[in-house]
Amino acid sequence: GGAVVTNDDAVAGALRRIKDFGRTSGGADIHDSLGFNFKFTDFQAVIGIEQMKKLPWRLQRKKEIWQRYRKQLDGIDAIEWIETDTGRVAPWFIDVFVAERDELSRHLRDGGIGSRPIYPPVHAQKAIGLGHLSFPVTDHYAARGLWLPSSTRLGDGDVDRVCQAIGAFYR
Repeated sequence: GGAVVTNDDAVAGALRRIKDFGRTSGGADIHDSLGFNFKFTDFQAVIGIEQMKKLPWRLQRKKEIWQRYRKQLDGIDAIEWIETDTGRVAPWFIDVFVAERDELSRHLRDGGIGSRPIYPPVHAQKAIGLGHLSFPVTDHYAARGLWLPSSTRLGDGDVDRVCQAIGAFYR
């Protein structure tokens, strides 16, 4: 599920059609444009409403987790960060960029800590069909990007444990 917010009536109308099979109105099986069944049930809506009540806490927790990682790993020169102003945004994933991504990931896994490479470059996805093109900066960061544990369920001690394992790897 998800939500889209816009103040543009034309965009809102187009989105309504896209989420309802491309129809101009429900119950009319006339399709003016391509669309899909992106509607959700009343039950899904109730869950979504309840989840939205937790959003302020989730955003704050994500900021706290990012700040804790950043503070504890700040002295490790091998780690490159995406500069993030947590006064304005809440990072959803904790991304770090390291030359030895796969080795660090194995080290974490051996210590019972999950991590995974960041998404591969969009141009390299078979569905996009641009794998023959070269985007050196994109390829450089995609090969070095690692997601660290970042669930809002992580306690401070969990983040500390990940940071200690990363510190041990670089010592």
